[in-house]
Amino acid sequence: MGVSLVALALVASGVVRFWTDCPYPCLDRAEAPASWSVQTGALLFRQEMTGAEVMVTRAFGVRWGAFQPVAGASLDAEGGAWAGAGVRWTLGSGPFTFETSFMPGLQMGGEQDLGHPVEFRSGVAFAWEMDGGATLALTVDHRSNAGLGDDNPGLETVGLRVSWALD
Repeated sequence: MGVSLVALALVASGVVRFWTDCPYPCLDRAEAPASWSVQTGALLFRQEMTGAEVMVTRAFGVRWGAFQPVAGASLDAEGGAWAGAGVRWTLGSGPFTFETSFMPGLQMGGEQDLGHPVEFRSGVAFAWEMDGGATLALTVDHRSNAGLGDDNPGLETVGLRVSWALD
């Protein structure tokens, strides 16, 4: 798994440099808009819809290059909970943006056996910044234990997210 994460980090850093024309050193610290988000969506387990989830996320007011630290927690209708922290990368600066995120975390409870308590949550979102600074996004994410457990069925969430900036 370690080699895969290193390869992913190298690819991500190359993509960031290419798409954002990030000058060297690319990971300089800078201010970023802090925000809170609430997301709700459908859970898909083994390609079947199994329920709903609500997630709250905090994006912190700093970034390193294109990477902004985030933390989140979710509860689902089957009694499951997930909590984690990681990074988000936003591409674009107009009213429409594309985001990717990666957050390692812990999965607790619920009816789905995901094979291990450590679950990596990766996602994409297409967002629209509305008047007044709020953002509406269509989100898709995937949770996986990356082979830490004997079984790794994964869990997907498809949903809508509303975010508001903190001043």
